[in-house]
Amino acid sequence: MKQVRFWVLAFCILVASVAVHAQTGNILLSGTVAENANVELGVVKTVNNKKEIAGEYKVFAGRPDFAFALLPDKNATYTLKVTTMKMGHVRLEKDKVFEIPMKLDSGKNYTLKITPSKLNAQSKTGVEIKPLTTKSTLTVVSGTFTNNALALGGVGIQRVENGTMVPFASANVAASDLRFRVAVPVKEEGFYYITTIRFRCRVYLKPADALDLKIDAKNGVFSVVNGSNENKLVEQWQTLSLPITQYGYFRTLFQSDTLNLENYIANHALLQPAVAGFKSSIPATNSKFNAMMNQAVEVDNEYAPLNLLAYLTARKMSKFASAKTIANPPAYFKLFMQPNKFNNAAILKVGEGMSYINMYHQLRFGYLSEAERTGMWKEDKMKMMMDGIANDTVKSYFLKEQLQTNTINNLSEFNAIFKPYQKYATPPDVKAKYKAAYQVFIGDTAYIGKSAYHLTLPDTSGRMVSFKEFKGKVVLIDVWATWCGPCRAQFPFMKEVEKMYEHNENIVFVGISTDKVKDKQKWLNAIQKEGLPGIQLLDDFGMAFARKYDIAAIPRFLLIDKQGRWIEVRCPKPEDKRELTRYIDQALQ
Repeated sequence: MKQVRFWVLAFCILVASVAVHAQTGNILLSGTVAENANVELGVVKTVNNKKEIAGEYKVFAGRPDFAFALLPDKNATYTLKVTTMKMGHVRLEKDKVFEIPMKLDSGKNYTLKITPSKLNAQSKTGVEIKPLTTKSTLTVVSGTFTNNALALGGVGIQRVENGTMVPFASANVAASDLRFRVAVPVKEEGFYYITTIRFRCRVYLKPADALDLKIDAKNGVFSVVNGSNENKLVEQWQTLSLPITQYGYFRTLFQSDTLNLENYIANHALLQPAVAGFKSSIPATNSKFNAMMNQAVEVDNEYAPLNLLAYLTARKMSKFASAKTIANPPAYFKLFMQPNKFNNAAILKVGEGMSYINMYHQLRFGYLSEAERTGMWKEDKMKMMMDGIANDTVKSYFLKEQLQTNTINNLSEFNAIFKPYQKYATPPDVKAKYKAAYQVFIGDTAYIGKSAYHLTLPDTSGRMVSFKEFKGKVVLIDVWATWCGPCRAQFPFMKEVEKMYEHNENIVFVGISTDKVKDKQKWLNAIQKEGLPGIQLLDDFGMAFARKYDIAAIPRFLLIDKQGRWIEVRCPKPEDKRELTRYIDQALQ
């Protein structure tokens, strides 16, 4: 019984083919955002002056369609909440919020057209709503929860985008009957994921499909009301793969239970003939599903055990349990390492696909000797990972994923790590990401190789220090401020770096504070309290130095060569001692 409970937490696959219009009284809203915009939409339901979000949807540029499915309530009024988004420093941020009342009748369907540039809540413009006279082509996911369903908060639908799961639509669970209903404009059949705070369910949806299910929200036990042939096969796989996935996908089980890794590996080995038999039994009646299902089986069969190993490594190392490092993997997992790996772009149709590719590479790194691992730089790791992917399309989207997740300090690192693979940045979204990452650092070329000897700043005694005094020495600059917590967090690491070179007369460490002159005493107190070594200079609110070099965020670390020329204006932080000393050592040589 325990296995069944946690299996459902690991993987529940629920699908039904109930006709959309068989459930009377429901309201469907389908529409589009007329302009190329990023918008968050919500339907606010009000009953007896009590408001709740009945459904939410995220619309991104290039994906203008949206949909809502609302359960009937004759006492309810509805308001459309539109939140326009704008690009912030690193991510999309909320811009403006508009609330437009809507008159909706139970049992009727409507179309909406939203024009963000014309939105005005007072004049009620920017939103056109009309009754839908034709049959809806929306895909509707509905169901009923039992046992403490309200604790779930709501139900979401995630779509698969290049091997990752992306939020799509969501709906609340009705308090009256513990029912939910979510509508999504499915344009292409494939895997989608039903999500709650307790479990995730993989489903296979087609345009104009319908899904109705019943779930025990307390323990995750589900029943399929009705389902397509594809989803029956998905459900068969969920049952077969239980020994693999129950521990591999959800850490709640192995964190609260005693796990014998040897038994887990033995069960995995015993299951392999059945896994092979299942794959050979997938009918070829739907070629798209066939390719995706084969990939899903391969992903689950290897990613779940690898995910488990990563969590066990993190627990053993007393690190945060989301760490993705695999240390000293058992010999059994060498079976996963095969030539011509990731040779099919269908893996990008599985929501766990990209995480699996990353974890597989962690396995490969785990089998390297300690000397081999410590001898690798970021560009070496990137080469090893890209060489380990056979399919060019998969390479392209893995490149995009690495552009999003890798910490790159400067243009030199960008060129070393990513430029060799620029030829794979051909899909429009990958090309855009590559270009955006490159643009972050391109401005630094205005300084690299230029002289830094024009700088003159006061030290703690008030003496004006010219950088010409450092001629013939390498200079590492730490830009900080007394009010900057992250800056002060780097001080212990910086002291370690300075100690490594304390007997080297060819390097100077300089701290430059961007505190205001009127706060000079705070600056002096911080230097004394932190016991900062090296030369400490004061740049009045960044007026003489920081602003000249477009330093908008601190801490920042910069490096000058022996001839007084800028080598880098964005060095690694001292906490990454190995990377930072690489720059210093090269400059000293």
